[in-house]
Amino acid sequence: MKLSIEGLNSGYYFLTGLYGGQYYTIDSFAVDAMGHAQIEHSKLLAEGMYYVVLPDRYTSIQFIVTNEQNFSMTTELPNIVGNMQINGCKETALLYDNLKFEQIYREEFEALRQKINSTTNGSAQAVELEAERQAKIEERVAHIQKAAKEHPDAFYTIFKRAGQNPRFTYPVLPNGEVDVELQVIRYRQQYWEGMDFSDERLLRTPVYSNKLRAFFDNVVPQHIDSLTKYAEIVTNASMQSDTLFKFTANYVGMKYQEPTFMGSDAVYVFMVENYFTHELAFWALPHEIDRLQQDAAIRHSSMLGEKAKNIQVIDPSGNSISLLDSEAELLVFYIYTPNCENCQKETPLVKRAYDAWKDRGVEVFALCTDPDEELWKDYIADNNLDWINAFDPMIESEYTFKYHIDITPEIYVLDKDRIIVARDLHAFQLEEIFGRHLR
Repeated sequence: MKLSIEGLNSGYYFLTGLYGGQYYTIDSFAVDAMGHAQIEHSKLLAEGMYYVVLPDRYTSIQFIVTNEQNFSMTTELPNIVGNMQINGCKETALLYDNLKFEQIYREEFEALRQKINSTTNGSAQAVELEAERQAKIEERVAHIQKAAKEHPDAFYTIFKRAGQNPRFTYPVLPNGEVDVELQVIRYRQQYWEGMDFSDERLLRTPVYSNKLRAFFDNVVPQHIDSLTKYAEIVTNASMQSDTLFKFTANYVGMKYQEPTFMGSDAVYVFMVENYFTHELAFWALPHEIDRLQQDAAIRHSSMLGEKAKNIQVIDPSGNSISLLDSEAELLVFYIYTPNCENCQKETPLVKRAYDAWKDRGVEVFALCTDPDEELWKDYIADNNLDWINAFDPMIESEYTFKYHIDITPEIYVLDKDRIIVARDLHAFQLEEIFGRHLR
């Protein structure tokens, strides 16, 4: 690719690729004093979108690569997009036709927006300006549709169509107000309509990773059931391409491996159980799949809504005790390590919450994970821990296979039926949980 930018001093261009939202430098090329450079690579680039980063390491020029990999781009500062001329690459020419349109469109739309903001709501002028705004939106849609109609098989068209968000509809309730709930449902259902899940080239553009991230962060309700439902829908759709499926399964699974809110790692468990299998996860080694499946099984057994697993351990007198023997209305399963700095901070706070609520049906079952019995008993005495104290130095109860304990302290709350109703808590959250379930 021959690149010429009039007004640019000498330096280096950096050829940069993009995969799954991550940028990487491919090579660098010297620029002469006239802003000219010939960018060459030893082998054909994989089809997708690429960038040339200018010597300032900030400004970049984008272009599309398909089978046309011998072409030129000529422009001049300061208006790189507006002055761009493409020779020998139809895909990139289509891209810059759109970029030039968008450059002018944004300026005009922003000026219109400022007029609308300075106009009184409901006035005749406001109504007129709103109609003008809608016409402007239609103009942009028409520009995209025209290119798609004229070049239906171009990768530019596939890329551009995939990046479009649904247009808002305005269904109304019987009272004439906008039905916001139905509006959002329709938007969510139509979100992926323009995406070609069979085209792995989209991973080498910003569109797929950006859209995937925005979908799970902003479009899907942040509830476990909804996240799991749409994780399944999107991952199943991505199976049209092995490459997209691998990326999607890893992105969604790893996104929820560490809970973003209480219990959200249930999405990770769902992904591992259904997609990280020996039959489907072709990219993973057998022992990696086995490790993930074991981790998911442990997490599954201690997810919100699951019946708590019993463990048989001993108390400070050496007597056998069981987690589920307590008849308390709420049972806190507190797992700690005496020498753990966080545990040393949390234990007094758990004790304070316990003291305030123990007469109202709360009990604490505190399990020490350190095998040093003397250390355990000293810790009990030093902190005046008058709740149920438990010890299992040889892990004979297999509690590490029944409860997910990635770091101590770990706090679970079990209701009267010993269903897990809270987990991954901090001590300061306990009284809120108690109040909610003992109201």
